[in-house]
Amino acid sequence: MLREIQQKIFSEKMIKESEILSLLKDIEEGKLKIEPTTVPLDVYSGNVIYNISNGWQITIFNDANTWDYIDNIKATDGREISFDEIDNILSLRNYEPSKKTCIDIYKIGI
Repeated sequence: MLREIQQKIFSEKMIKESEILSLLKDIEEGKLKIEPTTVPLDVYSGNVIYNISNGWQITIFNDANTWDYIDNIKATDGREISFDEIDNILSLRNYEPSKKTCIDIYKIGI
């Protein structure tokens, strides 16, 4: 019983796959704007944190100025999803924006 309660609490605190896919689509389509907290080109290999116009935050791992993966996402209501959790969701593990999106929006790969 306690384990079921813990799992329920955990699942309610994690951002859902559908929310993340919608977020990524809105970023790609320009419905949501992102602003890096550092210059992405200055981060040769490491995390680049972006503040999103809806108040959320997304962290992308920039590997040699190339989009590698989503490291984590934080929602305004305190929910988060970490790399390990993202990596267990196939659609998110395999997500990669187009080269144009990487360059024009995320400013990675210029």
